[in-house]
Amino acid sequence: MVNFMSFPFGKPKPKTDDSTSSMNSKENVTVLSDKSFDKLTNILENPPAPTQAMKDLMSMPRLTLGIPYRKVSQEDLEDLLE
Repeated sequence: MVNFMSFPFGKPKPKTDDSTSSMNSKENVTVLSDKSFDKLTNILENPPAPTQAMKDLMSMPRLTLGIPYRKVSQEDLEDLLE
């Protein structure tokens, strides 16, 4: 049995014969330079600190069943976007 959760976009595509495949496997590969790979690895291992706007957003009450704990004003939303 195949676990479809392991595939990022749902059900896997049926396999095709290599002779009928129109795309070479090398055409669908992006190779990162050493510098880009190191930069990406550094971001993943040491994520940047959250901005003040993100901290404010995370400190707000969460929604429960679509009903907010408090009403958010237009000014609050504009402040978050600054």
